[in-house]
Amino acid sequence: MATEFPDAQVHGIDVTPLFPTTIKPPNAIFMRGDILDGLPYPDAYFDYIHMRLVYFCFSNADWATIVKAIKRVLKPGGYVEFREVEPLMRNPGPITKAFQEPFPEAMKSLYDVDILWSRHLCEYLQNPGDMNDIHHQVVSIGFGICWTGEIADMANRTIEMAFHLHKASFMKIHHLTSDEFDRKIKQILCEAGRYRSFYNYYMCWARKPLVELDQTHLNDYDIIQNALTVDTKHSVGLFPMKEATEQHKENTYDIYKFAQGFEE
Repeated sequence: MATEFPDAQVHGIDVTPLFPTTIKPPNAIFMRGDILDGLPYPDAYFDYIHMRLVYFCFSNADWATIVKAIKRVLKPGGYVEFREVEPLMRNPGPITKAFQEPFPEAMKSLYDVDILWSRHLCEYLQNPGDMNDIHHQVVSIGFGICWTGEIADMANRTIEMAFHLHKASFMKIHHLTSDEFDRKIKQILCEAGRYRSFYNYYMCWARKPLVELDQTHLNDYDIIQNALTVDTKHSVGLFPMKEATEQHKENTYDIYKFAQGFEE
């Protein structure tokens, strides 16, 4: 990206130093850091923020911290994009199904990690992110002997590497030796070709509002919501005479948000 857009300043941050340290474009800057400790940038610093392939890194509780940290350093009107693979093979054969089925719960139990967060990308950007213009796309990537082409070949290598990345966890879950694990992965890759198995790759992107909902707006909304619970003997039918239900309050908030978006 830094090479393609030489006028842009491209920053990369990761908890492990897996980035080039010698050969890199002059407009590319890499930094080691943990997003859970906060991002070391000023408020409203970036026009675009991209995060991908972190499914084995964070718990459910971490995502509120992550989205808020990203929102802070994103400029009003800037875009954030998440890309993530769902690490469960779709249309699996019997060997694969038995092998991967306990994986999500085991990762949650062993490491407090939610490996299926890809299913909730848009939800996190909506709340607590409060982003606008949320878009979502899913691409299915096939692999194995029945899938051909450059993408399939790359997927085959990547998937085999991914299994070996989690080798210790799978060995612990299934009580396998190292040799038994290696044989099992070969069986899975062969089986995937016969069953035309595939993985889903999720993409979600959204825009930070140009205008934040400040305290003044919140007070305006409180006035509108409180009006629903006004009870006076001198009312001429302007307000309802009974306390608002939760549905009434939700409808009022939806109308208010629509009006605010129209003004923006």
